[in-house]
Amino acid sequence: MTNLLAQHRHQLLTAVRCSSDLAQAINYLPEGFLWAGKLEKWHIGVLGTVSSIISLYQACKRITHQKSK
Repeated sequence: MTNLLAQHRHQLLTAVRCSSDLAQAINYLPEGFLWAGKLEKWHIGVLGTVSSIISLYQACKRITHQKSK
């Protein structure tokens, strides 16, 4: 059961990370496409920070999991 919860948590974090990357990428497309150019600089900063923190967390978890084997 704990393995299933760990997989669910990993998939949820991956979905949040990818969503923040997508939102950030859309903002840099030419104006007129979805919300391109509408986000303020601090919004982009928050999205990038969230994505980076999740990536670092997942990398650390992967490294510690490999060392424990």
